Amino acid sequence: MRILVATDAWHPQINGVVRTLSMTAEAARALGTDIAFLTPQSFRTVAMPSYPTSAWRCPTVRRSHA
Repeated sequence: MRILVATDAWHPQINGVVRTLSMTAEAARALGTDIAFLTPQSFRTVAMPSYPTSAWRCPTVRRSHA
């Protein structure tokens, strides 16, 4: 089985969500599951002055020209 988990909470954050996802991945891999994460590391970020441990994630928009 292959699983993709999309999350905005990931390392280097340290919180209950990140810890739970990390432990879930360990357990899934131990059962032979291929698990991957789509995380904020895949996107450009912009700092949020009022929340120094968080950032806005900016996906890249690609336009096709016909």
